[in-house]
Amino acid sequence: MALNRAAVRRDLPYLRRRVKPVSVDVAAAVVAAAPSAPSTPSASGGLSLRPAIAAAPATAPAAAPATPPATSGGLSLRPAAASTPTAKPAAASGSRPTSAAAPSGARPADPTRPARPTLPQPFPAPAIDEVRELGPEHPVLRLDARRSAIGSLIVSGVHAIAWESTNLVTGALTLTSGGVDTAGTPVMTPGNRALVGFDDGDAIVALRHLRTLRRALFIGNGPEPIGVQLFDGSHVTVAVTVASDPGAGAASGDRMFVLTLLRIGALIELRAEPVARALSPAELHREFGFQLTARFDARQPRTR
Repeated sequence: MALNRAAVRRDLPYLRRRVKPVSVDVAAAVVAAAPSAPSTPSASGGLSLRPAIAAAPATAPAAAPATPPATSGGLSLRPAAASTPTAKPAAASGSRPTSAAAPSGARPADPTRPARPTLPQPFPAPAIDEVRELGPEHPVLRLDARRSAIGSLIVSGVHAIAWESTNLVTGALTLTSGGVDTAGTPVMTPGNRALVGFDDGDAIVALRHLRTLRRALFIGNGPEPIGVQLFDGSHVTVAVTVASDPGAGAASGDRMFVLTLLRIGALIELRAEPVARALSPAELHREFGFQLTARFDARQPRTR
């Protein structure tokens, strides 16, 4: 095998990787190279990924700015170091004042800009721990944010329910001897679960998707009281009949209470509303403004 006696290519860094590095005193090298003439880089046609380093001129003072390095004949992917620009006179005609300079993306503060209006807070209402029964004395209660968003709200003792979503999609379910009578359009959650529906005779509201629900109506089943239960065991009942006189304590059989659920922001508000007992579920839907949305079943496209 012939011995390669060619000199090491200095303009190709990757060919010098096996050369053992030698520590050189930079200060001594500069002093030694000062009397000699500046070396001219060899004009090579090879590829250079680093700019050629030019020797410092002998007549340049020590505090003078560095001159730009000489460019080699090869291709360099690094831009040459630009020399320090000369300072412009402070009284130049086209210059702007320093105080007026501001970043292009910055937005100047407007002291006259009005503050963002805040939504009105709901009126004070008792919590579920403070009320045992919704009726003439305590017709309303409000759940906190934790109880309004975790688990399911279970309503027992009802035979008819109605709901309305934030998209104004309305539907209703009624328990009958033959099963469940469906009217309007059901609202399904992303998990393919009904937002409001029946399960083993109890009405279930999926609180995880409370943002989709606007309001709901629960109609009792005759003499059985309506009960509400939460995930942590908190519960409340709704009075069966409406007293003709709160002070007398007598009950009137021609009126009863229904339960309404309203979503106020991220909170649930439960109300006991007195209605006539003789009204049917469809009449109660109209009484509370539930206009059932016509159900539309999308037809599957033909495959042939």
